[in-house]
This record gives sequence, structure tokens and C-alpha cells, in this order.
Amino acid sequence: MRRPKRTVGADLRIEIRITEEEKAILRDQANSASLTMSEYVRRTALGKRILSTMDQKAAGELARLGGLQKHLLTQIKGLPDEEGLRRGLNSTLLAVQNAMRALKTGTVK
Repeated sequence: MRRPKRTVGADLRIEIRITEEEKAILRDQANSASLTMSEYVRRTALGKRILSTMDQKAAGELARLGGLQKHLLTQIKGLPDEEGLRRGLNSTLLAVQNAMRALKTGTVK
């Protein structure tokens, strides 16, 4: 995933003093979000939502798993214990949907 381009019109500078440890933490957090340090600090300071690369990958994987669950629901027709399988698949699909919702709202624990 590419880093976003610099914000248009961002030509003013703000200087702050931080420790080496704080700078390392900011660098790690910016890298986790696939952002430059400037963009990370800007978004954090302005209260904008930051979606980490891991969250994006998790959302993609959950969407894929949800699609597979939905596909399986169409394939179990006529199998023994179809109703039990359907209940199990529906509960799993509901869990995937809840996990996706939690990622979108930032309430993942």
C-alpha cells in the first residue's frame, strides 16, 4: 500500500520538541498506519480517523470469509441436518458482520 501524497496546500511548519522515545513511538505508529509522520501527526491532532494497515487487511479478510459463508449457505440444500448447518453458518456470518461493524466504528477490543 502506498503512502498518501502530501496534503495539498500544506506548506506551513509547526515545530515541537519531543524526546527520541516519543519520536520513535510516532514513527512506529505512522508506519503501522502506512502514513508519513507529518500526515499521522496532522490527522491525530485534527481528530481524523486513522485506519491502520492491519485494520484494512482484517476488513478484507472478514469480507472474504463472509462471502465464503454466504456461498456455503447456498450449497447445503438437501444435505442431512440442513437446518442445523444453516443455523451454524448464519451465526458465523452474523459474527463476521459484527466484526466488520466493529472495525468500521473503531470499537475492536
